[in-house]
Amino acid sequence: MKKIFAVFLTLTMLTSLCCCGQKEQGSAQEDLYKMYTAAEEKTNSLSSYYAKMTQSAIINSTDDSPSEFTMESVRQANLEDETDPEVFYRIKIYRDGDIIQDNKTYYKDNKTYSDTQDGMYYVSQSAQEIVSSYKAPASFSVVKEAFAKAELITVDSGKSIYIKPGDSSLDSFAELFASAVFYDNDETIADTALTIDINEDGYLSSLVLKFTAYNDSLSCDNAITIEFVNPGAAPEITPPENIEKYPSLDEYEASLSEETDKPTKDTANNSDAHTDTQTDNTEAFSSSDTSEWDGITDEEGEAVDAAFALFDEDYNKVANFDELYKEACEKYGKDTMDSIIEVIMALSSLN
Repeated sequence: MKKIFAVFLTLTMLTSLCCCGQKEQGSAQEDLYKMYTAAEEKTNSLSSYYAKMTQSAIINSTDDSPSEFTMESVRQANLEDETDPEVFYRIKIYRDGDIIQDNKTYYKDNKTYSDTQDGMYYVSQSAQEIVSSYKAPASFSVVKEAFAKAELITVDSGKSIYIKPGDSSLDSFAELFASAVFYDNDETIADTALTIDINEDGYLSSLVLKFTAYNDSLSCDNAITIEFVNPGAAPEITPPENIEKYPSLDEYEASLSEETDKPTKDTANNSDAHTDTQTDNTEAFSSSDTSEWDGITDEEGEAVDAAFALFDEDYNKVANFDELYKEACEKYGKDTMDSIIEVIMALSSLN
């Protein structure tokens, strides 16, 4: 009887110890999660902010040599007066060190001014639309379960929460960024780790997300850094130079149409002009064609248009995506189309 009682006593003690351990672990998880959500809420309450994001993706494909995509974006917003907001946004995309996209946007006085590789123009836009798009800059919503393996590190400038690799709870967060490469959503996420830095004032100061994504044909090592610069202080936003010279979108499109319809210099020459002069003039006109991007050929421009036609305005696939994608691959090459789609999906992850 004493032996049986001793066994039950031992089991009871072990059960109690386990329960205490679970309570302590659960309490620590709860505390870290509350610390994160409080910082996110405080950062989202900012009426003005300066945020930067860098996403680097090293892609290894079975069909091609490794390539590296880097996307850098900057957001500066002053929403103190929601009837008269001021915003600056820039995105630069690199492939293997070469810039393939550099777009800048500035908003003020109900106008959005765009400076892209296509050209410079403005469009009318309501203050309400801008405020709705740029409010709550830190809406990451990392799930509570992800904090089960988190640890707290105290540093001079605040606190750092480190969520170790190996917890699938972070995978849904990583998938938001993996879609920039795996547009078919057929990827597997692995080795996801997240570092959340909270400054001494309780604002989010940075998030660093690292993970690997792969499928049957390629793998991708990702590193994303999101930084809030001096949170709590209004950024100094500089308007574009010569802003008064930006044409409206309608004026810009009309100028392109006029340029396209304009006869080349060789057709304006006498019919008895020398052929070599005609050729020189034709080449001179072609080199100044405003439809060409710097370093982008006409055929590549057509491929970009074909890639954008695969998605609607919300970056969702169109109904006949498979058919259009197949046709585009046959015309421009699968590698070309996939590279352009990677960039398009990278853009979609910022919205």
